[in-house]
Amino acid sequence: MIVPITGQLSWRHPPIVTIALILINVAVFFGFQSNDRVYLQEAWQYYFDSGLVRIELEHYLRDQGDDPDLIRQAEEEEDEAVLNAYLERMLRDADFQHRLERENVIRPGDPDHAEWQRMRREYNAKLNRRSAWTWGFRSAAWRPATLLTAMFLHGGLGHLLGNMLFLWLFGCMLEPGMGRSRFLGLYLASGVCGSLLFALFNLQSQVPLIGASGAIAGLMGALPVLYGRRRVSFFCYFGFYFNVVRIPALALLPFWLGKEIWSELTMGETSSVAFMAHAGGIIGGALLAWCFKRFDGLGDAAAFQEAPRDEITPLVDRAMQQMGALEFDRARTLFEEVLAKDPTHRTAIAQLYNIAKQQPAGPGFQEAAARYLDDLVHRPAAWDQVPGLYSEYLQLAGAPRLPLALYPPLAGVLADKGHPDQAGRLVSAMIKKQPLMEGLPTALYKLGLAFRKKGQTRQADQCRRLLLKRYPESPEARSAKSANT
Repeated sequence: MIVPITGQLSWRHPPIVTIALILINVAVFFGFQSNDRVYLQEAWQYYFDSGLVRIELEHYLRDQGDDPDLIRQAEEEEDEAVLNAYLERMLRDADFQHRLERENVIRPGDPDHAEWQRMRREYNAKLNRRSAWTWGFRSAAWRPATLLTAMFLHGGLGHLLGNMLFLWLFGCMLEPGMGRSRFLGLYLASGVCGSLLFALFNLQSQVPLIGASGAIAGLMGALPVLYGRRRVSFFCYFGFYFNVVRIPALALLPFWLGKEIWSELTMGETSSVAFMAHAGGIIGGALLAWCFKRFDGLGDAAAFQEAPRDEITPLVDRAMQQMGALEFDRARTLFEEVLAKDPTHRTAIAQLYNIAKQQPAGPGFQEAAARYLDDLVHRPAAWDQVPGLYSEYLQLAGAPRLPLALYPPLAGVLADKGHPDQAGRLVSAMIKKQPLMEGLPTALYKLGLAFRKKGQTRQADQCRRLLLKRYPESPEARSAKSANT
C-alpha cells in the first residue's frame, strides 16, 4: 500500500468539493441506505426458506454437467460447507446468472418453471428494495443514471470509511491546484470510466457495482500526471515493512495500474473487489488530467511544481548540534551560512549573538549585538526582550558602540517599555552627534511621554521644549504643542 502524505491544507482555501463529496457519501450511507441491510436479510431469508435456492442449485449443477442429487445428498448430511461452496460458485457465475434471469436455464415448460418464476419474482422484488440493487451499476441491466448514482453507494461502514479516507488524502492534494470545477469533473468522469471498463469485462454480471473506489482511483491516476517528476512524500506499507519515502510521482502510475490489473488476473474470480473498475478509474483520471494540463490549464499550476529545497533547516540543525557540543567556532560558521541565505533568520541572529558574547572584546561582538537589537526593535512582538538584551549588552560592552542609525528605534522602544533613563542617554548622543537624523523627533517625543508616565514632569517638559525648539515643523512637535494647548 502506498499512500500520499504530501500537501498543505489551507483553511483560507479549503477543499470545498472534497468535503462536500464526503458529506454526500456519508449522508447517503446513513440516510438513503440505512435499511439496506434489513432488506438484504429479508431477501436472503426468503431465498432459503422458500426453497428457491434448492431449485436454482439443482439446475446449476445440471447446467454444469454435475449430478443435481449432490444437493439432496448434502442436505441430508447437513454438509453446510458443500452447500455454501456450490452456492458461491453459482452466484459468481455471471454467465449462468445472466441466462437464468432470461429464463434460458429454467425454461417455460420445465416442471419447475411456474413455481420458480413465482418465487424468483418475489425474491427480485425483495432485492429491489435495496438501494444498491436499484441504483447500483449492473452490467447486464444498467441504466445511464446508475453510472453516477453507483459511486455514492457503499456496501458497509468499512467500505465507506476506507473510501472517504482516500478521498480526503487525494482531494487535499489535487483540488487546490486543479480548481473546484475541474476536480469535480475529473472525479465524476473517472467513476464513469471505472464502471464502463468493469462492464466491458463483465458484460453479463447481475451483481451491482457500488462505491466511490473508481472515482477515487481516478484521483490516483491524475496525481502522477499532474505532479509529474516532482518528488512527493508517500507512506509505504508492505506486510511488516513501512516507511516514508520521497519518489517521483509519475513512477506511481504504472505501479498503481499494474497492481489493479495483476489483482484482477490473480484474484478476480474469487474477490468481491472490482479491480477493473479501479483500473478504469486510474486510466480515465490520468487521461483527463493530461488533457487538463495540456489544453485547459489548471487553477494553480504552481501547486504541482517542485517545492523549493529547504537548505536552511539542515544547516540550523547542524549548528544547534555544534552548540550543544560546545563547538562554537563550527556553529558560528554554520549560522553565518544561514544568514548568507536568509539575512533575517531569527534563530541564526540570536545564536550568533550568544556565541559572540562569550568574548565581548572580540571583533564580532558589536556586530552581532547590533544585528540582534536591530531585529528585535523592528518586531513589536519582540519589544519586551529589548530592555533586557540592551542592559546585558551595556554590561558586556561598557559603553554603547552601536551604529547611530539604530539609536532612534532603540530609544523609542526603551521609552515605550518604561526605561526613559537609558533612552535619554541615546537621545542625548544623537543630538550631539547628528541632531538632524531621521527618527530623532519621534524618539524625543516618546522619551517625553515615558518621563511623564513615571511622574518625572521636569524631564518631560525639557523634552517638550527641546522638541518645539529644534524640530518645530515635525508632526511630533505639533502633537506635543496641541497636547498642552
